[in-house]
Amino acid sequence: MIKTEREIPLSESHYERLPMTTYLQTVRTKALPGREAEYREWYLDTHIPQMLSLDGFVSANLHRLVTAAADPAEFLCIYVIETSDLAATQNAMMTAGASVAPSPAMDLPATVVEVFQGVNA
Repeated sequence: MIKTEREIPLSESHYERLPMTTYLQTVRTKALPGREAEYREWYLDTHIPQMLSLDGFVSANLHRLVTAAADPAEFLCIYVIETSDLAATQNAMMTAGASVAPSPAMDLPATVVEVFQGVNA
């Protein structure tokens, strides 16, 4: 048998993985009036599974606001992201935007998305 491709030995550094950093992405949202059940169902059954299918998104938990705060957001979703390249992970999320579309029951202008990194002492 004739070899048509040259074998190139991989260096040890090729096998090393880039260090992963854990981030928390928080998404504060509000359902449109009278559409809370529809919104909650979409978030739990559609949106979270879509987000968790993206590389780097490892878990998500949806919470409902129960205090009488001045903030109009009624829900908070906390995503755990593990990645060595946050910008690439966020770009992949934006690229997937067509398939991760918001619910028609969502008050889109009230949405606030933030990403936090742990502070180690």
